[in-house]
Amino acid sequence: MLNINYRILWGVGLFSMVTNLLMLTGPLFMLQVYDRVLTSQSVPTLMVLGVLVALLFSFYGVLDFIRLRIMAHMGHLLDHQLSNKAFDLYTSSPLRGRGKAAFNPLSDLKQVRRFLSGPGAVTLFDLPWLPFYLGVVFLLHPLLGWFALAGAVALIIMAVLNELLSKNRMREANQADFEEQSIAQASVRNAECLASMGMGETMQAHWLVQRIKAIEMAGKASKVSSLFGALSKTMRLAIQSFLLGFGAYLAIAQEITPGAMIAASIIFARALAPAEQTIAQWRSIAEVRFSWQRLQEVFAHASGERDYAGTLPEPKETLAVQELAVAAPGEQKPLVKGVGFMLAAGDGLGILGPSGSGKSTLGKALVGAWSPLAGTIRLDKATLDQWPPEILGRHVGYLPQDIELFDGTIAQNICRFHEDTGFDEVIAAGMLSECHGMILQFADGYDTRIGRGGIQLSAGQRQRIALARAVFGNPFLVVLDEPNSNLDVDGDEALANSIAKLREKGAIVIVIAHRTKILAQTNKLLMLEGGLPQVFGPKEKVFAYMQEQLKKRTKKGLKIVG
Repeated sequence: MLNINYRILWGVGLFSMVTNLLMLTGPLFMLQVYDRVLTSQSVPTLMVLGVLVALLFSFYGVLDFIRLRIMAHMGHLLDHQLSNKAFDLYTSSPLRGRGKAAFNPLSDLKQVRRFLSGPGAVTLFDLPWLPFYLGVVFLLHPLLGWFALAGAVALIIMAVLNELLSKNRMREANQADFEEQSIAQASVRNAECLASMGMGETMQAHWLVQRIKAIEMAGKASKVSSLFGALSKTMRLAIQSFLLGFGAYLAIAQEITPGAMIAASIIFARALAPAEQTIAQWRSIAEVRFSWQRLQEVFAHASGERDYAGTLPEPKETLAVQELAVAAPGEQKPLVKGVGFMLAAGDGLGILGPSGSGKSTLGKALVGAWSPLAGTIRLDKATLDQWPPEILGRHVGYLPQDIELFDGTIAQNICRFHEDTGFDEVIAAGMLSECHGMILQFADGYDTRIGRGGIQLSAGQRQRIALARAVFGNPFLVVLDEPNSNLDVDGDEALANSIAKLREKGAIVIVIAHRTKILAQTNKLLMLEGGLPQVFGPKEKVFAYMQEQLKKRTKKGLKIVG
C-alpha cells in the first residue's frame, strides 16, 4: 500500500482553517460599513476598518500561498518516493502479463503529482467548511440559514448524481484513451514496416477508429460533468440572488440590518464556492482518483516481492535445469515443458528446433526474464530468484532476438549505462566480442551517439554492439538468441571467436540458432520440438541421432529435397 504523510495533510488542514476564518473578513467588513460607518458617517472608523481589512487579507494571501506550496511539495515528495518504483513496474510490465500492464504507473503518478500541485487539491480542504459558513448565516437569521441550507443540499445532491452518472463513463473513457495511445506507440515502433509495406493508411484507419471511440467516450463523460457543472453554477447564482432578495425582505421587515443582508449573501457564496469548484473539476478529480487506485493496486502487488537477506557468492560452476515449464507472462499454458539438463563452466550449448518450438521462450527463462511455471533453474545450486535482479544481471549476458539499443553512446550501451564503469572495462567487452575494430571505424569511436533504438547503425552493427553488451563484465552465463541473424562473414567469424573466448574464461554459453554453422563453437546440443525436449547430449552424438532420425523418415517415404 502507498503511504501518505498525514502530518503534511494536517498542516494543510490547519492552514485551511485559518484561511477560511479569514474569508469572513469581507462579509464582516461589509456588515460594519453598512451598519456602523454609513449610519455614523465616521471617516476615521472607515479608515481603521480599511487598514484592518488590508492586513487580514494580506495575512490570508500569505497563508493561502503557503498551503498551495505545501501541497506542491507533497506532490513532489510523493513523486520522489515512488518514481523509481513506478519506473521499474512500468518497464517490467510486459513480464507480468497483460492484466498488470494495462496502465502506465508513471503517467498515473504524474497525474497525481500535478493534481496535488494545483488548486484542485486545496479546494477539497475548503469543502468541509461549508457547514461552518452555513452556521454563520444561521446566526445572522434562522430563516436565512434554512434557505441557505436548502440550497447547499441541492448542490450536494447534484454532486452525488454527478459521481453516480459519470463514474463508469470516466473509467471507459480512460480505457479507450489508453488503447488509442497503444496503437499509436506500436505504429512508431514499427515505422519501417509501415512505410515499406504500405501499411501507413491501414494503421491510421485502425487508429482513427479507436480515436473516434475514445473521443466519443470522453464526450459522454464530459457531457455529464459539463451538464452538472452548468446546472450547479446556475443554481448557485440563482440561490444567491434569491437569498439576497429574501434578506432584503427581512431588512424591510426590520428583522435584520442591511449589512447582515449583504453579509449573508457573500458568506453563502463563499460557502458554496468549493462545492461548485469541485463539481466543475469533477472530471480531473475522478481521473486522479482512478490513477491513485491503480497505483495502490500495482504497488500492493509489487509489495509481495521478496526481500534478500544478503548476496550469494558469484556463480562459477554449474547451470542446472530441472523439469522446467515456461509460459508467457500472465498465461498458464506452457510453451516449453519437461526441459532438463546440466552444464558446467566452459560448456557451450546449442539449442535447435523449428520455429515455434520454444527456443526463445527457454532462453528468456534461463536469464530470468520470464518466471517458470514449474521446475527450477539453478546457478551453482541456487535458483535465479535467490539473487536480487541487479546482482543476477552482473552474472548474466543476454542477446535477445529482437535487439533494442538505447539513445546514447556506444560505450554507454556496452556498459549497460552503469555510470561507475571504467573505460577499460568497456574496451575489454569490445575486445571480447571482437567488435572493437568495427567501433573504431566510427569518427567518434566509443563516444559515437547511436540515436534512439540505434537508428544510426545497421542491423549487423546493432547486433555486434548488443553482443558486446551481453559479454560486458565477463558474465558466467551468456545466452545468445539468433546472434548471427544479421551478420556478414566477418561478423560470423567474430561471433565464433567471441564464443570460444567466453568458454575459455569459464563462462557457460548457450546459443539459440537456426544456422548450424555457429554451433561449431558448442560442445552440447538440445533439440526442441513443440515445446518438448527431443534429445540432449554431446554435439557429435546429437548430430548422429538427428541423422539417424532423418534416415528413418526417408525410409518411410519422406521426400528430401536439396
